[in-house]
Amino acid sequence: MCRAARETEEQPHKLLPLYETPTRRNNQSVRVNKPFSYQEIQRIKEDLGDYLEDPEKYIRAFKGVTLLYDLTWKDVMYILEQTLTPKSKTRVLGKAVAYGDEWLGNESVGKRENKVAALPTGNQVVPTIESDWNYNTAKGRWDQSHFVRCILEGLRQAHSKPSNYGKLADIEQEEKEAPGKFLDRLREGLRRFTEIDPESEEGKVILKDRFLTQSAPDVRSKLLKQAYGPNQSLDTLLQLAQTVYYGREYEEKKEREKKKKKEKAEAFTMAMKNVLKQPEKNAQRGPGEKGWACYYCGKEGHLKRDCPQASKLPQAPCPVCKGPHWKRDCPQRCRSPGSDSQDNQD
Repeated sequence: MCRAARETEEQPHKLLPLYETPTRRNNQSVRVNKPFSYQEIQRIKEDLGDYLEDPEKYIRAFKGVTLLYDLTWKDVMYILEQTLTPKSKTRVLGKAVAYGDEWLGNESVGKRENKVAALPTGNQVVPTIESDWNYNTAKGRWDQSHFVRCILEGLRQAHSKPSNYGKLADIEQEEKEAPGKFLDRLREGLRRFTEIDPESEEGKVILKDRFLTQSAPDVRSKLLKQAYGPNQSLDTLLQLAQTVYYGREYEEKKEREKKKKKEKAEAFTMAMKNVLKQPEKNAQRGPGEKGWACYYCGKEGHLKRDCPQASKLPQAPCPVCKGPHWKRDCPQRCRSPGSDSQDNQD
């Protein structure tokens, strides 16, 4: 392979848009090619994006490039080559040629044959090889402008976008998202995933339905509670949604206070139940209740007078009179000071 051919393949194509440069001759200016910088080329490719993914964005960006720069045939073809698939590029150029022929047919109406012969056909407007247009003449500038016009129309007509309402249904309002931003996302989704114009009557009906059904739960509940539906305008739905959205802080504060009061009431009720379950410390308990003990045998559940052991005879006779009874019951026992303490000791 020769060196010239190898360099042509390895080196990137240089975009050479036209710029007007003044001359010393009669203060006239000529249009010359000035190459793009690498940064400009990369920015153009990023701005265009993916034609198949978002053709509307691509077309808007491409039109912006044609307004910002005076592109030659080679510049336009290079941009299409770098940003479109081969199939898409072929389809775009075919549509551009067809539009050129359509334009010729419309312009030919009422014109004489010699004037019609001077008008370019679609293939002449969108040539497959670099043209010999002289960009410093009026005709050359017109050919260039008409070429760009046909390419733009080819881009518009070439994309066939099947409607994908499933993608549109996936667009839901986020918890912290303002209703206005959510509506903008719905508009963008309708434009991107369908061929329906968001500003058309059909588009507005779809937007209202999606806005009602895909809003945040609290917004949707309020809209349905107010019996708002697709018969209301988008502005009316948006206004109520914004009222709910910006009133969330007040509603959340009320809910927190309500929850706090409920927790206090539950805590108070629980505390009262615990108090009522506890017996009074100084309450008097009757015979048989837990805590009473017999003075005679020391067992709980009865008093001394009811003690079953009190009626039993002692195993040994009374030490005072030797009778068959307890000493405390002895009739002969001498009652003297200290006898009570002696009895207690016995």
